[in-house]
Amino acid sequence: IEFNLLKRRSLLNSLIQENASYKYIFNDGLIISSLVNVTGASGKKNLTTLKRASIEQAGLLTGLLRPLFPNSKLYRFVKLDAELVQTHVVRRTSFAWRLFAGAGYGLPFDRKDSSNFYMPFFRQYYAGGPNSMRAWAVRKLGPGSAVKSFDRKIAPDRFGDIRLELNGEYRFYLTQVFGFPAEGALFTDMGNVWFLRQNLDFPNGEFKISRLWKDIAIGAGTGFRIDFGFLKARLDYSYKVKNPSPETLQAQNKFLYNWKPLNGTFQLGINYPF
Repeated sequence: IEFNLLKRRSLLNSLIQENASYKYIFNDGLIISSLVNVTGASGKKNLTTLKRASIEQAGLLTGLLRPLFPNSKLYRFVKLDAELVQTHVVRRTSFAWRLFAGAGYGLPFDRKDSSNFYMPFFRQYYAGGPNSMRAWAVRKLGPGSAVKSFDRKIAPDRFGDIRLELNGEYRFYLTQVFGFPAEGALFTDMGNVWFLRQNLDFPNGEFKISRLWKDIAIGAGTGFRIDFGFLKARLDYSYKVKNPSPETLQAQNKFLYNWKPLNGTFQLGINYPF
């Protein structure tokens, strides 16, 4: 059971006036859901495999309570996630890769129920950051191939109902730093987030198979990690190889657009990203 309370102030109201879809996202409301997680791990010789899957449903059964609490803004949605991670170890090197797929679908109670047209903001998917698409900051990728300013008065955050991601990383031993082993890494990240329903504020932001390659973002970079035993400190540097959702159309999907050595993104993380 989760209740979120949001008091809208003048700046948020002005943002909603310019981007109508934000009224569905920056909202308060009640979630009464059930969540099932399944995790399976296996290993043989130098290969380990981790599988995860989860399903969350909200409001399908508890929707019967809505007539008793008409002003509760009860959310109703279904959300499914699946993840596969494999790590191949060869002496002091390893190759790890991850495939993640997730989708959530809002279920309005009726035509007037705008709160459930999209999933609530606190259940939406996003990409970017130290454990996702590392060439992008958190919530700065997507949706799809929408081209729009990231200005705080226009569309500072990006999110969606679907997230697809494929990551690969080669890790290799470097040296000892004050007695602690240090690793280097070369990696690439591919993926994006999308809406399931058309969102007029983000043209080309909905998921379509025919536009999948155009919508896929690609980042590549290198990293440095120190293993302290109880945790790994990680610094990654990544560059946007292919960006489907930049601020300007001229930069869209241009490989290594405006490349410069220091045009990339630094990410500070704890432990491996996957």
